[in-house]
Amino acid sequence: FLASDPEGAAIRYTLTDISRYGASGDDAMLQQAFSLDTTTGILTVNTPFDFEAEDGDYRIVMSIEATDGSLTVRLPVLIEIQDVMAMA
Repeated sequence: FLASDPEGAAIRYTLTDISRYGASGDDAMLQQAFSLDTTTGILTVNTPFDFEAEDGDYRIVMSIEATDGSLTVRLPVLIEIQDVMAMA
């Protein structure tokens, strides 16, 4: 997620509203699983996800906000965990 300001103001990024798809409110465990660099907007996964351990909840929703201090833009993000065949 990359935002810019025509006047050159610094942009600050915030990660909000992290939850499993269809759930409401922030999920504290998922909040720890992701981090967002507040100056670059780079989203990082801190915790690997296991498709088999997700109990059918394969989708995570969140929002990324960018602000220049006066205007704010919110981008909805959907992350879907995919099954990968394990190699023996």
